[in-house]
Amino acid sequence: MKRNIFRICCCAVLAVCIAASSAGCSLIPGISKVDNNGNSASAVEGTEYVEMEDNVCGDSATFTLSKDGVLTISGSGSIYDSDKHLFGWAFYKDDIKKIIVENGITSIGDGAFNDCQAEEVEIADTVTKVSDFAFSGCRKLKRIVIPEAVNYLGVECFVNCDELEEVIINGSIERLASNMFKNCQKLKKVVLPDTVKSIGTEAFLSCYELSDLNVPSKLEKIEENAFYYCTSLETFDLPDTVFELGEMVFNNCKSLKRINVPAKVQTLEDHMFMGCISLETIKLEEGLTTIDSGAFASCTAVKELVIPSSVSMINSSAFGKMTADQTIIIKGKSSAPSNWDPEWDGHCSSKIVWNG
Repeated sequence: MKRNIFRICCCAVLAVCIAASSAGCSLIPGISKVDNNGNSASAVEGTEYVEMEDNVCGDSATFTLSKDGVLTISGSGSIYDSDKHLFGWAFYKDDIKKIIVENGITSIGDGAFNDCQAEEVEIADTVTKVSDFAFSGCRKLKRIVIPEAVNYLGVECFVNCDELEEVIINGSIERLASNMFKNCQKLKKVVLPDTVKSIGTEAFLSCYELSDLNVPSKLEKIEENAFYYCTSLETFDLPDTVFELGEMVFNNCKSLKRINVPAKVQTLEDHMFMGCISLETIKLEEGLTTIDSGAFASCTAVKELVIPSSVSMINSSAFGKMTADQTIIIKGKSSAPSNWDPEWDGHCSSKIVWNG
């Protein structure tokens, strides 16, 4: 919503500029291109943005945009949120080739560089916060390094960065926010710090080429759809600290070959591994109590799946479309308990071995 409001406001300003130009007037200062000689970037009358001084992008931060497309942020403190301030580079995002955030800047505001077409970004070691949507839609950005001081990365921070291939996060963040890398279709490598305890909803959804990802040693929670359609991901070793996995976390991870589910995880949510057609090794620990609908549907590569004796509920089609070449061993039971869903093995032709 913030980005939509920003775009609507920018379009309104552009209409004013066109009208002014046709009347023989120069461009409104708030949108004139700035360079190292310092052209104006003051507020535009009639918009909701607060008044801005020349080249201002924060209370104590200024910027220059050079003729060769280098946007440099200097000064100290925070860069403004884009839904409250009109940046002087707003109408020149396609011209920006590189973004440099210099030492002294401590925070990058919401949507600050949204849709800028920079290929490179340098972030100073003084930055501690990168806010929501900060680099969303930066479709030419290929690589970014997050410095050690950063302890917050906002939601959708890099969503729709089409060309992004590598991300190194050196900061001390505890949560990888929702939709962080959603639709980064060329993202191959991500380095996460061990401080990460949770991975948010759809954080890596449709990252088709993601194949190199370290799993943080203190990870506790992965939310729904986090790795949905990560079709190049082959292994994922979950640490013993993990206690919650959301719905469809690994759905359609077609290259995933090996997975372990730690003992603290009590429920395999709906369609957890559905469509993981290459999954050969699945290790489930005692402590698991519930296998929800379609959890292993179409997992046709595993030869033998052992269900712990602690499992007290299996819901509909949990093993749907598993084949006659596969064996499901159910420990601690001689037959299906009466409280299991009547269709717990729906559309499954695997051999069921009751190991009571």
